[in-house]
Amino acid sequence: GTIYKAMDGRVTAKRPRYGYIKTDPKNSQYVLHPEESKVMRAIYEKIIYEGQTLYQISKWLNDSGIPTRFKTGFWTAGTLYQLVKSPVYKGVFYANRVYQVHTGEYNEAGRPKRTNKTRPQEEWIEIEVPAIVTPAEWDIAQEVMKRNATKSTRNGKKGSWLLQGFIRCAI
Repeated sequence: GTIYKAMDGRVTAKRPRYGYIKTDPKNSQYVLHPEESKVMRAIYEKIIYEGQTLYQISKWLNDSGIPTRFKTGFWTAGTLYQLVKSPVYKGVFYANRVYQVHTGEYNEAGRPKRTNKTRPQEEWIEIEVPAIVTPAEWDIAQEVMKRNATKSTRNGKKGSWLLQGFIRCAI
């Protein structure tokens, strides 16, 4: 039923992404959340135009007291990474993207443990949703995050140099 729902152009997510509200459980569409969508827009602007890192943005969000929808109750760089990498913010929701596989292990309650696997991209079903950023801005944010990762000291190798990631040899 989920595949038919997606083929009909309806969102199949159980919980809406941060910044969105689901209109109805059965005839589900995404609509922009009035406050959360502004927060997501500000996050992208800080990445693109101010060049801030995800750690700096998470600190700003926590210091500003902006509420989250997450179990932890506070913002982390890892949470922001998952949000900013999501294509839903540029107006595209992909249904039928992952499937679950049993690992062969069981949890304390005796239920089988599962892991998510990604399907081939040809099987994904694309659904248009309201965009918070333009596709060009989304692409720029991905590039800035990639560039920030190369400059990060934690990603340096043993024997790293002071200006690693900032200068290049002309040859």
